This record gives sequence, structure tokens and C-alpha cells, in this order.
Amino acid sequence: MEKFHVGKAICQKLENDGRTKKWLASKVHCDPSNLGKILKSGSMDTDLLTVASRVLKHNFFRDFDVCFPEQDKW
Repeated sequence: MEKFHVGKAICQKLENDGRTKKWLASKVHCDPSNLGKILKSGSMDTDLLTVASRVLKHNFFRDFDVCFPEQDKW
């Protein structure tokens, strides 16, 4: 099973949109250095991911879905 790295996905979306991590940090009310650590770790709190999804207009929760083969879905 392929592991999904949500931090990399968010960074890619920021790059595609011409935005910076500092910009996102201001929108999600997070210290830029903390956000950088969170993005590097590959996992984050679902509340933060919800806010980031709304700010970036991309549902990152759906991206997790592709990591589960059909037979593994409930």
C-alpha cells in the first residue's frame, strides 16, 4: 500500500498556486516554523487539515482515499 504524505501534497498545492508556507501559516493561524515542521512530518491534526483544505480549496482527505485499494474499503 502506498503511503500518502499529506505535507508534500500541501506543499505541492502551494507551489502550484504560487503561494508560500508563510502565507498558509497566516491563514491557518499557525506559527510558520511550526507549520514547516508539521508539513515535513507527513501527518497532521484533522482540524488543521480541514482548515488547510478550505483555505487551499482542495479536499486533502480525498487524497487519502486513493491509498486504499477497493477491497480494503469498508
